[in-house]
Amino acid sequence: MPEHHQKVALTRFIAVSAVLAKLETGESFSRALKQVTMSPPLAADGRKVSFSERTLRRWVSSYRRAGFDGLMPMDRRMKTASRVLENDFISYIHREKSMDQEASIPELMRRANEENVAIGTNSRTTVWRAVKRLNLPIFAAKAPENTSMRRFAYPYALQMALTDGVYFRAGSRRVKRVAMVLLDDASRFALAGVVGFSETTELFLGLVWLSLTRHGPFANLYADHGSGFSSDHAALVFARLEIPLIHGTVAYPEGRGKIERFNRTLRADFLRGLEGVLDTSLEHLQLRLNHHLEHVYNRSPHESLDGMTPEQKFLELRPKDITKVDYRSLREKFFVSFRRKASRTNDVQLDGTFFEIPRGHAGRTVVIVKDILSGDYFFDHDQKRIQIFPVDYTHNAISSRERAKYEPTHEQEPGPVDTAANKNFRSNYRPIVSPSGDFYEKEDI
Repeated sequence: MPEHHQKVALTRFIAVSAVLAKLETGESFSRALKQVTMSPPLAADGRKVSFSERTLRRWVSSYRRAGFDGLMPMDRRMKTASRVLENDFISYIHREKSMDQEASIPELMRRANEENVAIGTNSRTTVWRAVKRLNLPIFAAKAPENTSMRRFAYPYALQMALTDGVYFRAGSRRVKRVAMVLLDDASRFALAGVVGFSETTELFLGLVWLSLTRHGPFANLYADHGSGFSSDHAALVFARLEIPLIHGTVAYPEGRGKIERFNRTLRADFLRGLEGVLDTSLEHLQLRLNHHLEHVYNRSPHESLDGMTPEQKFLELRPKDITKVDYRSLREKFFVSFRRKASRTNDVQLDGTFFEIPRGHAGRTVVIVKDILSGDYFFDHDQKRIQIFPVDYTHNAISSRERAKYEPTHEQEPGPVDTAANKNFRSNYRPIVSPSGDFYEKEDI
């Protein structure tokens, strides 16, 4: 018997004991029942309980007939896994869980639908209860220890966007990749997704560009303190976009509960299956990611949205007066500039690579412009922005060098140098006669 049943039996025994004690004093049975019912004793755990005379009479009768065991409540637990689910689906759950223990309940239902296995219901709660009765593994998130948290949710779409990166393995060689998704807070709608080698600023701002061009501007963005989110270039671009970039508390994943929960769902339903793909290029993985987001996740009913899909909720909560995106001005905001000192060989070092710049700037501090989205570098020369490329060492090894030609600054050869020493000597030892041949007057000397 469960422990709860024993506590219930103890509470009933206390009430029965009160009736039997009054009977020992000569009270009638009906009067004893009435008195105990009007002022019932406390339960075994100290709680106040109430019951009717008819119920108390039945408890006394059961105790006299079977003792303490007669006060135990009936075991109403189901002896079968489910009365609703089909037997074929229950067998299907056993088979799938034996091969993939981390499969979630919605994932099992989607797999069954894809294989045309009759389920018997659309309620994930019913399936979850059946899995619990079958004692199959269910992985649930641990309850947070910090009790000072407060849940929040924005009422309209595009008021707050959430983002984070989740690492995964792809292909038979299990190469490491990262998926980064921008999630709308109000509707759980996945705005865009990208795949890269690591969480870089370029990958993050590329994700922002995709979302802005697809769904328009959002009001705020919430991210953690990853290097790609907290870099100077990311802060500069968001300052130009006039969108607040908010960073969560360090080592506090509960503060990013929605995006963390989304990442767990994305890993369980999609990323785990990428170890079997043949093409592990970023383009192919990003195509798969966005297909899953647009056609599966955004169109699947969400429990926190009262059964609505994120796509339906996003369209319902989306502002009607969305500002039209000016792509040209928006694109210019993803260019950042910084200063570098050119070497004597007319090149600058950028991200560990030497880039060649036009000659004539050796030893000077020059301004370099970087396109965050494409990763290209540019140099402003004679009011024109020209793209610069890494140094071609092989070409420089065989190309001829142009000798600098000497160009005199004066048309005639300069005369003798008149130094300060000469000037001082002339002032102290002036000539007796003037340039015209006359003697100087006494007052002129």
